[in-house]
Parts: sequence; structure tokens; C-alpha cells
Amino acid sequence: MSGSALERGAGLLPRPDRSVVRVAGADRADYLHRMLSQDVAGLAAGHAADACVLTPQGRLVGVPVVLHAGDAHLLDLDAATVADVVALLERTVITEDVTFQDLGREIVRFTLAGARAPDLIAALVDEVPAPGHHVVASVAGAEVRALRRDLGARPGFELFVAAPGADAVVAALADATPVDVTEWDALRVAERIPAWGAELGPEVMPLEARLGDTAVSFTKGCYPGQEPVSMAHHRGHPASLLVRVALEGGGAPGRGTALLADGREVGRLTTVAGVLALATLRWDRVAEGSVVALEGGGTARILDPR
Repeated sequence: MSGSALERGAGLLPRPDRSVVRVAGADRADYLHRMLSQDVAGLAAGHAADACVLTPQGRLVGVPVVLHAGDAHLLDLDAATVADVVALLERTVITEDVTFQDLGREIVRFTLAGARAPDLIAALVDEVPAPGHHVVASVAGAEVRALRRDLGARPGFELFVAAPGADAVVAALADATPVDVTEWDALRVAERIPAWGAELGPEVMPLEARLGDTAVSFTKGCYPGQEPVSMAHHRGHPASLLVRVALEGGGAPGRGTALLADGREVGRLTTVAGVLALATLRWDRVAEGSVVALEGGGTARILDPR
């Protein structure tokens, strides 16, 4: 995402990588509360929260944003995880009144971010939502839901647009600067935002991706995968940790490049954006300012503390 769009304007990114599942039924809140890592029962209408869907071993199946939409809950998640998440949740429904509907073809997703994003949103909705809140408006007769999700100090919004109105919404946001995945990855790296298929996947536990503060409740009741997550929490740390690193010297390393200490692999790069990158690094090697070697030449200086 371009610096000008972030600092002085707003960037608009189409999100075909995201999909939405509608969860309906009288028992939906209680059921999701029991199945997800987040306190869904305490989520008020118009609010949203991150959550994890986990295997019994505490590994990620999906990382949805849960929106309480009044008469239903919405799960906004990576499109690649929809089938597995829905299959896992449906498999444990016995007598509960709860249903799941994939809205992937009915809702078009966008991310709008940057200093001017609130001004552009104000032209679409009656009231700009506060962080963690979402509102619904009509644009050219199509429903638009705007969820406020700031990206560090940058204002940000996730837009859920009824498919027939997607073009009208893009036209209404004509002052936004179109951005692509490369620019989005640069922003993710700068703000240490993990993505499915890079920092997140079926081999990752929530605390390794620093999801403990945002997507896990340590005070709610049991849920699948709680025991290994709780054990890592009470132990004080996970086995590895997501960090930002500055790449120095060497060539042009890419995703998957090994990080080495004393000739042994201690981590890997997950997303590279110029001279900055995200990496997973063994916990005992995470120290702000320390340096590890890059496979093939060069070094990576760690920018984050434990």
C-alpha cells in the first residue's frame, strides 16, 4: 500500500481472499462461544471480535472475525479456510438450533485503510463506527456493512458489500487509491499482521502468531484446543514467535528462507516486503536487536521484543 495513500489519503483493496459465513439459529451465540477461542456470548450486537477455530491439539483451522449482526452472527475469514471451518463446526451440531451458510458469492469484500478512510466512510454511512464496531448502510440500494479495524495508527475499515452493489460502492469511493496485494503485504509487515498461508496455517498455534491478546479469551469456558493453548499461556511462552526483521546484506531472500544461528535453523521468513520481513523464530532466539543469519547470505535483525 502506497505511503501517500496511507499517510495522506486512503487505499482500497479488493479482498477475494476473504469470505463470509452466516451463522443463524437461536442457539448460535452459545454454540459459537463453546466452539471458538473467543468470548462470543459477551459480544454485543454491532460489535466484532477476533477468534480462532482450533483442532483438539490447539492448531489453527481458521481465524475468523466474529460480527454480531443482530439476527445472525457473521464469520469473516480467509476463503481458503471456509470449507474446513464449516465442516468442523457442523460436525459437532447435535440438537442445537444453529445453521451455517457460505455467503462467498453473495458478499464482496474490500479493505479501506489510510488517514482519509474515515472521511470516505462518512459519505457512505450515517455514523462512522468506533474500532471494533460495525454499522450497516445502503449504497445505490445495496447493503454495505462497515467494520472499523484500524491497522496500527492507520484508520481501517472492512467493507461487506452485497454483490450487486459492488460497482456502486467502488464508484462512491472513487477518491480512494486502488492498491494491490504487494502493497498490502508491505503494510502487513510494517504492522506485524499475520495472513493465512504465510504466518497462519494448520501447523500454527495461536500464541505463536501473537493472537493471544486479540483472539483468545483466557477467562471463558472450555473450547476445542483450549488445553494446549492454556498450557502455552501458563508456561509463559510458545515454542516460536512471529517477529518483524530488518534484512541486511546478502541478496533478495523470499518466503521460506531459513534463519540460522550457529549454522542451525531457528526460524523462517514468512513474508518479505523490501528490506523488512515477517518471520517465525524460535522463542529462545527472540530478542529485540539481535541478529541471525540468512540462508544464502546476509542477516536479519530482529525488531520486536518477546
